[in-house]
Amino acid sequence: MKCGVRYLRGRKAYHLLFAVLLLIVACWDLGIFLVMIRNSDPGEVLLYQNVVTVPVLFFPGFAFHFTTSYLNQPRRKLTIAIYGYCAFALLLVLLSPASLARVASVAMSGATLQGLRLLQFR
Repeated sequence: MKCGVRYLRGRKAYHLLFAVLLLIVACWDLGIFLVMIRNSDPGEVLLYQNVVTVPVLFFPGFAFHFTTSYLNQPRRKLTIAIYGYCAFALLLVLLSPASLARVASVAMSGATLQGLRLLQFR
């Protein structure tokens, strides 16, 4: 923890927001890569789509927050509203009947979250 605090000393808030944006894009790219590599099993493709969807839903919120922080024009209420919109979209995606059906189809195909290793390929 001390190492992280030392590293963050002197950093602005937008440095961390930009790092989060890069992490979201990296998750998105990893999901697309896994879909392209492992497209022979439809159950896994649906699982990778869910892995990609969750971080990408927050991309607009972090992009807006980064932009307003970098330009030193904070808009607190609007930023909170955009994050709320992203969280609402996440709830819609996770609780929608289509999403629940996808999770059930993935579980029936044998590609469970516990048995799936994202970085080990057959």
